[in-house]
Amino acid sequence: MSATAPLGSTYTHHTKYVVSVSISQDTYTLVTASYDKYVHIYTQNDMGVYEKKHSVLFETTPECVAVYVPSHTHAPSSLDHTPSSHTHAPVLIVGVRDVPYLVYVNTHTLERTTISHNKHSWDTHVSITPLSLALSPCQKYLCVCTDKHIHIVYKLHTNVRVCVLGGHTSGDYSKPVCVWHHTSKYIYSNSEGESSVYVYDICSQRVCMKLHGHSNVVRGLAAHPYKASMASASYDKSVIVWGE
Repeated sequence: MSATAPLGSTYTHHTKYVVSVSISQDTYTLVTASYDKYVHIYTQNDMGVYEKKHSVLFETTPECVAVYVPSHTHAPSSLDHTPSSHTHAPVLIVGVRDVPYLVYVNTHTLERTTISHNKHSWDTHVSITPLSLALSPCQKYLCVCTDKHIHIVYKLHTNVRVCVLGGHTSGDYSKPVCVWHHTSKYIYSNSEGESSVYVYDICSQRVCMKLHGHSNVVRGLAAHPYKASMASASYDKSVIVWGE
């Protein structure tokens, strides 16, 4: 591939800043979120080009999105029905400001299900703002990066907390990001104002390592789905690939 990749398709359906984008593991579905309060859902046509199929409007600002195709083993019936040729409808997850829950949306029927951020579903206190979402490679867990200096790992489709990860910094105006190790046993995270990458052990719920190599703030992370390889992007104008 050349240093300048060829332009594929450009989508300009939003009217304000686009703040989050996600593609399903099977690449069939693409979702975008914007400060115009819309989440757009795209699917691939026969030529492999994404076409906008649905738009979902929220009362408050969506900050982050993720999308996945559920399996028989952990797909609730309310989200799983689909009239299409796909066995399971891709499910959209949206983190929205000023509400005490995540929103799960069936991308075919647009049926919504809300799942509380809190330990008890009846608790309506807005305890966190989700700023970034990361699905585990095993598709069983969801890591929610928050504005309260913690990441919360939930069992997918539930408010059951697998663990709460703290040690990094992520305040109200930060942009926390995290990605999973391909084994789903570790999470890589940035930290506000720091040049290090934090590595969390899910079992112990602690920082097991810090990766040093950048000289300025880390703002982007990406992990290989099948290998122990991770890339970090920094304000120091560099990208480091770890574990090659």
